[in-house]
Order: sequence, then C-alpha cells, then structure tokens
Amino acid sequence: MARDNKFNSSRRGLIAGIGLAVPVACAAQTESMPAHTGGTIRTMSGLGGLVGTDGAYLDVLGYHETGDGGGGRFVWNAAALKRTHDGGTVIDPQRAFPDDWDDQLALEAWFADGPAGCGLWHRVSGRGAVEAVWFGLMADYDPATGHGTDDAQALNRALSRHHTVRLPLGNILIRSRSVNMALKPAGSVLEGAGSGKVYGAHSGTVLWGETGAYPVIDRIGSQRTVVRGLSVCSGRRNPSLCGIADRRAQSSQYAQFNVLDNVDIDIVSSPQAYGRQGSIGWLNHSAELASVVTPGYWKADTALAFTNTDFWKVPSQFAEQGGPPSCSALTIHGPLTCHSYNPVGAPVRLHNAAAVTAIIYTSNQAVAGGEARAGTCGFRLSGANFAHQLTIFAEGCESAGEIEYLEAVTLRIRGIFGPGKVLRSTGQFQTVNRSEIHFEPTAFGSVAQRYWVEGPAGDAWSESTVIAPVIPIVDFVQAANRSNLSFVASGERRETGPRKSSG
Repeated sequence: MARDNKFNSSRRGLIAGIGLAVPVACAAQTESMPAHTGGTIRTMSGLGGLVGTDGAYLDVLGYHETGDGGGGRFVWNAAALKRTHDGGTVIDPQRAFPDDWDDQLALEAWFADGPAGCGLWHRVSGRGAVEAVWFGLMADYDPATGHGTDDAQALNRALSRHHTVRLPLGNILIRSRSVNMALKPAGSVLEGAGSGKVYGAHSGTVLWGETGAYPVIDRIGSQRTVVRGLSVCSGRRNPSLCGIADRRAQSSQYAQFNVLDNVDIDIVSSPQAYGRQGSIGWLNHSAELASVVTPGYWKADTALAFTNTDFWKVPSQFAEQGGPPSCSALTIHGPLTCHSYNPVGAPVRLHNAAAVTAIIYTSNQAVAGGEARAGTCGFRLSGANFAHQLTIFAEGCESAGEIEYLEAVTLRIRGIFGPGKVLRSTGQFQTVNRSEIHFEPTAFGSVAQRYWVEGPAGDAWSESTVIAPVIPIVDFVQAANRSNLSFVASGERRETGPRKSSG
C-alpha cells in the first residue's frame, strides 16, 4: 500500500543543514563533509539521495511512519560496498524505496543485493538480534477480513542476513512465499513476542499463512534452527495447508538439531489436500535429532508427523527434497496438545520412527451426533517403531490409536474413548516385541469402560508386558501367539498364555 514519505522540512534545507550531498562518484563522496553532523528525517525513504562523510549520522523516526519501530540512527560509511545493501540495517541511498509496499517486484528490487560501488548508511544497532520491523515488516493483517500487507519478503530479507530475527506482537501475513529458514547449516533463530490462545483467538505474535500447499515456515535442509514464541495459522485467502516443514534437501542431506520452542500451530482442515492425506501442522520428514520445547497447541488434520516417508509431498520454493530416509530422536519436553479434525488424519503419526520421547494429549474433533466418528483415533504408530517412551492421553476418538510394529517401546495410554477398542491394527500388524503397554484408563464416576486390543490372526506379542488395572478388563482378540506375553494387574505380575475373549 502507498505510504506518505514526504519530509516534514525542506529537503534542500535539510541537506544544507547537516552537510550531505547528492550521490556522486565514490572517490568524491567524502569531500568537504563535516564528520558526526546530526540530523533527523521522518522515514526510511528520506535516506534516498543523501550521502555524507564518514561519521555523519541521521536519526530516522520510522520505517514507513513515525514511531512504527523501524527507525533508528544511521551512520555514513563511504568505503562500504553497495552490494551489502539489505534494506534494513545497511542502506544504499541510490536504491529506489518502494512507493507501494504491496508491489512484489518493487520489493524484490529494494531488497536485492546492491550493484558495484561504495557508500552506505549503516544502522547503529550493536551486535545480536535484529528486529524484523527494521526491514519494513508491518504486522497489520486482519484475520477477520483477510486484509493486510504481505510481510514475507521483509522477513526473509532479515533472515537472509542475520542469525537471529525478532518479531513484534501482532498479526503477520505470509502470502507470496514461505518464511525461508531453508538450507542454513549454521542455523538461525526466529523469535516472536509470545504465543497464546484465549477464547479461540490467537494472541502474541501470529504468522498467518496464505501460501496454499507451501508451508508457512520452510526449514528444508537446515540444522540448528530455532522457532520460538509465536503461532503459525492458516489465513483466509489461499490458506496454508502446512504449518512448519523440516526435511532433508538434495543439496543439504542433513536436517537435524532443529527446535520448536513454545510454538502454537493451527492449520485449516482440508481432507483432500496432499493426495487425501489432509492438512499437516508440523511435518518432520527424515529430519533427525529434533526437539520440541512445550507448551504447544497444534491443530490440523494431522497435527504432528514424524516419518521417514513423505506421505504429504509438501513442496518447497527453496530446494528439492533428498537424502537418505531416516527418522530418529525426537524429544518433546513437557506436555504437547495435538488436535485433529476428521478421520483422514490422526492428531499424531509416527512412521518408521525411533527414539521419540513425549507426553502428548490428543483428540479428534470429528464427531457425529455427539459421538466419536468411526475410524477416528488419537495416534498412529505405522511401519516399524523403535525405542519410544510415549505417554498419550487420547479422547474424543473411537479408539486410542493404531499400531503396526513395536520394538522396545514403552507406551502409556490414558484417556476416555468411544465404543471402539483402545488399540487396533493398521491392517499390517506384525508384532509387539520387547515392549511395555500400560493401560491407565479414566472413567466418569463409577462407570468403568471396557478396553480391547485388536490384531488380525497371526499377530505376535513376544517378550512384552501389558500393564492394566483389574477393572476395566483388558481383552486380547484374535491373538494367536501370546505365549511370551506378561499381564500385570494392580502391581502383581502374572504370566498368561492365550486367553479367550470374554466378549
């Protein structure tokens, strides 16, 4: 949108008063200019055409408008190379400031690396984090109407030049491209001013994605990146179907040590998206050694996916996916809440994953007549899963979850379920080996629920233990090989062979 960038005082009088001149050749830009001369201009556009001697400074009152947080003190450096211009902390006075901040081509020209030559204004900021508003980020999106300024280019330019970028309170629109945290082997930090949800409304720093199939935040091929203290949500127009994506890239086959810290994710339901896999909150495809520092509230058709197979095939604007399939070592510090909308996806899916340590509350909000809809579940452990330490509280689902192959897994299941079974098979059930499954049911008043474990004929429960209270009864249905299964009730261990169903 167009901005009023006129000077409050005469441009000619300002130039004469602080010893600045119209740009000339680099060699002549330091002649007859008094050092450390002070002056004030209203907005960043006022730096256009102004040069001075080394040490001359200008105080800018705002980026677009006075007091918008994007201003600061700038000092002239005649020897600085123009190619380091970044539109926020280093300014080339010969670069045209965009008249319309919605003009994406004008923004690309403004934020592009500078041409040959020298002479720049440097922001006085010290070392450490930079503010995204220094690059023109507006945070003026209105979630109710879908109107606002696309802040993607401003934010990406800040991330391209600086390790740590801080975001203001407010609603930030990401429309023309994903937030680019891709291909960063040394990592980067994106830090908001907090996240929260009060009576259904998000507060703090909120990234509203209108990127369609592209993720709001793309961390493909990155290591040691941190996203902290913000919410990621779908906007109204062309709503984003993926919140945050961590994946290996062909050009950077290691994607690891990435962190989400106090991040909320709220992505619109779209059962037909990504080949009918549905929308996805956080996709971790073959990115290893990840960490989630809670609390966090995540919502999508599948809120959390940790998998070595990309069922969703989420595209990237920055790199091609690649690298060996692997999926190991996810640690979630403290309880995480994951919600789903429909039977297309479970709130949590782990596929061919290893070493996941987590406490997760899950629910599936696909209801029919007040009852959990058929097919809904709180989690899916598909493929082969190894060495997990999981506590999952599931409710609002027909069953707690689905399992396929567990090896050395400790799984604690809590919750209140519909008329279905606590655990069911994915249809390719193979075995539960050297694992412990704890049933810790919750009942309303004196009403005890009946819990079942289901698997097709021929499934195996070997060298494993099931721990449950005496009431409700745990029934194993169609289990042909349970000779090495231990059943523990009320703290008393006893061995059991095959048991007939009491139902």
